[in-house]
Amino acid sequence: MIEIILATLFFSTTGLWTKMAGADAFVMSFFRSLVPVLFLLAMGRFSPRKVPLNRKGNLPLYGASVLNAVRSLFFFQALILTDISKAVVMLYTWPVFAFLSNILLRREKATLSKVLFLLVTFSGIIVIYWGGFMNATLERRDYWGMSLMIISAFLYSQTFVIFKDQGRERNHYDITYFQNLIAVPVFLVLIVIRLVAGGEEAQNLFTLRGVGFASVNGLVIGIFGFLLYYKGMRQLAASTASQLAYLEVVFAMLWGIFLFKDPVSAGSLIGSALIVGGAL
Repeated sequence: MIEIILATLFFSTTGLWTKMAGADAFVMSFFRSLVPVLFLLAMGRFSPRKVPLNRKGNLPLYGASVLNAVRSLFFFQALILTDISKAVVMLYTWPVFAFLSNILLRREKATLSKVLFLLVTFSGIIVIYWGGFMNATLERRDYWGMSLMIISAFLYSQTFVIFKDQGRERNHYDITYFQNLIAVPVFLVLIVIRLVAGGEEAQNLFTLRGVGFASVNGLVIGIFGFLLYYKGMRQLAASTASQLAYLEVVFAMLWGIFLFKDPVSAGSLIGSALIVGGAL
């Protein structure tokens, strides 16, 4: 369980790196996948302990890797278009999708307690963002961003279920490797095409700031975050792991308070208590 909680702490920083990078969604997606793949390959080759990485994949792993590449592009484009708080609200529809998928497709038992605590954690998000989200004036870019994040959340829920199943036979190094594998050549080709096509946008595709923060995102989220997450996920039921992931919302709110001096309201405190209580 501690691995999942630490992973959500790392995940909560992805919006910060994305906003600070100011980079294109293709660039963010490319470095988000490239850094973990290179890191794991280097560890397997040069580490004295030799990372036990099995690079022989199967159809579910490759399929989930393709879905994750598409999800990654939608995810970063959503963060670019709308505020972090609005994006996080939409992102955390994914445990609901994962919960329903396990019930409908994998016949996981939908106990009353699982349904109840899922509703408790989800209600915490509604309480936190009621004032800032439900009553806010939304622009067209917000609608586009939130719509893309819902699609990203659904795709992530499906990869979550697949990787959870594969985790019974593969270690967390394998899962993290295949999560990012397909995205590397796909986004590399797309970036090359855009560079060849030229234009003013292509000239500003890579900046030192953008590449730097995109690489930090790949390191913090792609390596530290997901290695811990997939390691912890092997020890917990999919529904339990997905509910613990709601803690990312609380961590993201705390980043805002301490780094951006966001105001603390009674609603945010009550919502945080509901999320933490339901997850625990």
